[in-house]
Amino acid sequence: MIKAIPFDFPYDGRLEPQHAALLVIDLQEDFLSPTGYFARKGYDPAPLRAILPAVNRLIAAARAAGIIIIHTRQGYRADMADMTPYEKWRRKRAGLDGTDVMLRSGPGFQIAADVDVAPQDI
Repeated sequence: MIKAIPFDFPYDGRLEPQHAALLVIDLQEDFLSPTGYFARKGYDPAPLRAILPAVNRLIAAARAAGIIIIHTRQGYRADMADMTPYEKWRRKRAGLDGTDVMLRSGPGFQIAADVDVAPQDI
């Protein structure tokens, strides 16, 4: 039970694993790795990486409770055919033309190595 306002969650005190999932969103090498895109642009990924122990504890608890784990990644096809005009414009403005940043074919698209991913995860 999570105490919250205006009501606790879940509202009836039950959290059934077959009706729940844990979404782990965009914890990718480009964002979290010391050699990823953010780091190469001069940003320190340490504050982002600081959440990984807590995320892994949450993943372990959810897995132990029988809750499915779903990992998402943000990325585009190598030919960028699935990218909106705005995303293409933004990519060009960021100086990413000709790079593999945010492309599914690039190493930065992969889930960060420090994230606990199991074969049964999605």
